[in-house]
Amino acid sequence: MMCSTRGLYGLALIAAFTALPAGAATTEQLLYSLATHSGDGSMPYYSGVVSDGAGHLYGTTLEGGAQGQGAVFRLTRGTDGYIEDIIWSFAGGSGDGSEPVAGLIRLPTGALIGTTEFGGAGNCSGGCGVVFELLPPAGRLASWQEIIIHDFAGAAQQDGATPIGTLFQRATGEIIGTTAAGGTGTVAGANGAGMVFSLIPPSLANGAWTETIVHNFAGGTTDGAVPFSGVIHKHGAFYGTTFEGGSTGCGLGCGAVYQLLPPAVTGGTWEESMIYAFRGSPTDGDGPYVDLVAGASGTLYGTTTEGGSGTCTNGCGTVFQLVPGTTGWTESLLVDFANQAQGQNPFSPLSMSPMGQLIGTTANGGRHGAGNVFSLGPANSSGARTFTDIYDFAGGTTDAALPAGPLVLTDVGAIIGTSQSGGTASKGTVYRIRP
Repeated sequence: MMCSTRGLYGLALIAAFTALPAGAATTEQLLYSLATHSGDGSMPYYSGVVSDGAGHLYGTTLEGGAQGQGAVFRLTRGTDGYIEDIIWSFAGGSGDGSEPVAGLIRLPTGALIGTTEFGGAGNCSGGCGVVFELLPPAGRLASWQEIIIHDFAGAAQQDGATPIGTLFQRATGEIIGTTAAGGTGTVAGANGAGMVFSLIPPSLANGAWTETIVHNFAGGTTDGAVPFSGVIHKHGAFYGTTFEGGSTGCGLGCGAVYQLLPPAVTGGTWEESMIYAFRGSPTDGDGPYVDLVAGASGTLYGTTTEGGSGTCTNGCGTVFQLVPGTTGWTESLLVDFANQAQGQNPFSPLSMSPMGQLIGTTANGGRHGAGNVFSLGPANSSGARTFTDIYDFAGGTTDAALPAGPLVLTDVGAIIGTSQSGGTASKGTVYRIRP
C-alpha cells in the first residue's frame, strides 16, 4: 500500500518462524495497554499500527479520548519502552468524526489520513462518517491539526455511509476507499449496500477534495454487498471483498471478492466484476471482513471470519486463495480452522513476507480462548503450506486478547499488532511477538 508503512519486512522473520514447530517458545510483550490514564483511547478495533520508521507507531481507537468518541494515538520508543500520547480526540457531532474503526495511512509529509464510522453532518443516525487528515505540528509548541477531507451524506443523498475499510492512496494522491453502507443499492436495506469511492486531492492549497462514486454494490447473486474491507492494487486492477452478497446462502449472501478496473485500463469508466462468491459452511468460507493480500503472480489471499467445516457454530473460519487463470479465478482453502483450539474467527488481513510466508491472527480460540498468531510457510512444489501456531494469547491484565487488524512484520523478525481486549484495563493493547 503506497504511503502506508504497513509492513517492514525482513528475512529475519522468515528464518525464525518457518522453522518453529507448533508450541515452540516465543516471547510476547505488551508495548502499551490502552485506557490507562484519563482521556486515553480504548479498544483499537481493526486498526493495527503504522510506523514512521523513526521509532513512532500510530493507531486509532474506537472509544476513549477526551470526548469518549475515539482517538488517534502515537507510541514513541524510548529507553525504557514506549511512551503514548493522544494526538487527536474525536468530538463527533456535525463538525468532527466519531469512532474510527480502520487504521491510518501515513503520507511522506508526516500527515495521517483515516476514516471514522460515524460523525459528520450527514443525515444518518449519529452521522454518516468522515475521511479526515491530521497535519503534524508545524512548530515545537504546536499541536496536530485536523481537516475533514470528506463528509459522507448517506444513502438519501446517494453517497456512502459508515466507512470502516482501510484507505488506499495512489501515486497521484487519489484516495480509493469503501463504505459499508450508503450508495444506491437496496439489497441490504434502506441504508444501502455500500460503495467504492474516489477522492481527488485539490489542485490548490486549502481547496476541496472531489469525490467520485466508483461503484454502488447491488448484492444478490451477481454482486457483493456491505464492504467492510478496503481495496488493494495489483497488476493495474483493484481488488476487495464484501461481507455479504454474492450468493443466496448465509442470509444475505456469504460474501464475495470483486475486481475494479480503472478508467486508465478500460479506456472509459470504472468497471466492476464479481470474481468469486463464497458458499459458506461446510465446504467454503463465509463473511470475508478484511483486506486481501496479493502475491507476485497475482494470486489473492484472504480470510473469512466464519465458514469451513470446523466444529464452531457456522464454522471456525478459513484462509483462502484465488488463482487467476485464462477462464477465470480458482478458489481453494489453505486453512479450514478445525476447532476453537486451533484458532477461530480470523479478523486480521494476512501479511506476506518477501519469501511468500503468510502471517495472520484469529480473534478467538487458541489454547486459551483469546486468539492466536499463526503462519503459513511458503508454498512447496505441490502448493501446500505448513501451518504453525506461533503464539496463543491468554488475555487478562498481562496479555492481549481478541487480536484484529493488520500486522507489522519488522526487519528483526518481530510481529507488532493490536488487540481489542486484554491489558491493564482490559481495553486493548499494542503487542509485539518475537521468536
